[in-house]
Amino acid sequence: MERQVRTVTGQQRVPVRQRYEYAPDSVLPPGETLRETLEALPMSQADLSTRTGLSTKHINQIVQGVAVLSHDTAIALERATTTGGGGTQPAGACVADLG
Repeated sequence: MERQVRTVTGQQRVPVRQRYEYAPDSVLPPGETLRETLEALPMSQADLSTRTGLSTKHINQIVQGVAVLSHDTAIALERATTTGGGGTQPAGACVADLG
């Protein structure tokens, strides 16, 4: 049983998980997102394999939705497909290419 918490003004406080429940209508598999990213760059699975240090077979299994995407693998993929710093510019892209 949850404890009833009241604010200074006497209002009942609602737990955060009840206030901000996130329920997406759909979720794309990571492999589908990765496939779209590779097409947009353009970068081959072999190039991505070289940049991440993962085998080409493992990259292909992620794209096909067979392999599980671990936290470490997701970070490696992010670093290999962006310039870093949380930016969205593809690796190897020039400022002139961005318009």
